[in-house]
Amino acid sequence: MPNSLKNYYRQPQLHITLPSKGQWWPPGSIEFSANNELPVMPMTAKDELAMKQPDALMNGQATVDVIQSCVPGIKNAWLMPSVDVDTILLGIRIATYGDSMEVNTTVPGTKLENTVQANLNTMMDQIKNPTFVDTIKTKNGLTITIRPWNYKENTAVQMQAYEEQRMVRNITASDMTESSKIEEFQKIFLKLSHNTVTRLSQGIVSIQTSEETVTDRKEIEEFIANIDTTTANEIKVGLDAIQTAGNVQPIDIATTEEMQKDGAPKQYKASVTLDNSNFFVSRYSRSTALK
Repeated sequence: MPNSLKNYYRQPQLHITLPSKGQWWPPGSIEFSANNELPVMPMTAKDELAMKQPDALMNGQATVDVIQSCVPGIKNAWLMPSVDVDTILLGIRIATYGDSMEVNTTVPGTKLENTVQANLNTMMDQIKNPTFVDTIKTKNGLTITIRPWNYKENTAVQMQAYEEQRMVRNITASDMTESSKIEEFQKIFLKLSHNTVTRLSQGIVSIQTSEETVTDRKEIEEFIANIDTTTANEIKVGLDAIQTAGNVQPIDIATTEEMQKDGAPKQYKASVTLDNSNFFVSRYSRSTALK
C-alpha cells in the first residue's frame, strides 16, 4: 500500500547541466533527463548529518552518499569526473538552502573581515560551458589523450597524502636513531614516487606515436616511469588544466569607503572553496582572498 504522505516527500528544486555534458562518465553511472539535465533535490536531515561526520567526509563516502541521495540520476558518484563536482555540490546547496551564501573573507592588505553574500546561481553559470583541452602534443612528437580524474581516484590521492603526512610526523617525533629515520623517510619517498606515476598514468586515455596508438595500462604506466622531466611536466600541466576546468571561479568583492581608509583596495577577488565541512551548513562558507 502506498504511503499516504508520499505527496509531501521532497521534490527536485532545480535542474543542472554538467560541464562535462556526460563525457567521461562510464556507462551505467549516470542517467540524464530528456533534456540532458539532472534534477536536484534538497538534502534530508540524514544527509545533512552525514556531512558532519569527519571520518565519512575524509574517505569520501559521505559526499558520495549525499550526492546519490539528492541527485538520483547519478548512480555511482565515485565515478564522477572532477570537472562536474563543483556544479553538483552547488546544485545541492541551492536546492537545500537557496541560491545565496554568506562568505567570510579577509580583505587583502588589511586585517579586516568582510562578509558578503555570494550568488550561487551566478557561480554555477560561470562554469557551465568550460573549454576542455583533452589532448597534449609533446615536444618529442607524441599525441596524448587525457581525461579528468574521477572522485574515487582523487579521494584515494587525498587519503594517501594524509597517511604519508601522518607517517612523517610519527617518524619525526619517534625516538628512532637518525639512520633509522632516514631509512623510513626513503621508504615514504619511494611510495610517493610510485603514487605519482600511478596518478599521471590514470589520467591518460591513449598515447599516439608515429606508428601506433597505445592504450594498454601497463605500458602507459611504464612509459610514465621512464620519461624525462620535460615530457612529464608537459603531461602534468595538461592534466592539471583539465581537472580544474569546472572549478568555481573567484568572486569579485567591492569594499566600502571605510575599508579603503584602512588600506583596502576598491575591489578584490576571493576564491571560494567548496569545503564539505562548512559548505553544507545553512549560512557560512570560508574563502581566501586573492592578492
